[in-house]
Amino acid sequence: MNLKIVYQSQTGFTQKYANWIKEELEAEILTYKEFLNKGYNQNEIIIYGSSLMANQIKGIKKVKEMVPQDKLIVFVTGAMPNNAIEIIDTIKNTNFTKEEQNHTPSYYFQGGLNFQKLGIVQRNLLKIMKKMLNRKKEKTKEEEGMIEALEKSFDATNKDNIKELVEYVKNNYKV
Repeated sequence: MNLKIVYQSQTGFTQKYANWIKEELEAEILTYKEFLNKGYNQNEIIIYGSSLMANQIKGIKKVKEMVPQDKLIVFVTGAMPNNAIEIIDTIKNTNFTKEEQNHTPSYYFQGGLNFQKLGIVQRNLLKIMKKMLNRKKEKTKEEEGMIEALEKSFDATNKDNIKELVEYVKNNYKV
């Protein structure tokens, strides 16, 4: 099996995780655009990494069209802490059917937030989200954490976050 890591990264957090996974698994790495240009080969296992916008994993629809469920592993990065279980479950349910969830392993890694690298639309969406969360009278622990995360740019990447994904690949594929 040929292992490839494909990623999209606007702020650099997803790229950092993709490079760490590449080092651990000695895999080829491609940007999303390079992958779209080259196409998918049936002998490949694809680890796809991207970020979130409004609970949507960028590019996932096209990747799922190209890569069979049993040859796809997904990781997503965002500003939320890794323990925001309810929100992470919502992301999985928004982007994957129940069947896909059973056949396509997915992982969430806290990345960070870099306002300088976001476009104006993305910055404004985050401001709106923060205002909406602040208006809630009773906030969950995850919502309080999200409000705090939306205060300023930060980098919470941690190489330890990839351990479970790396172990999964090593235990399930000949790499």
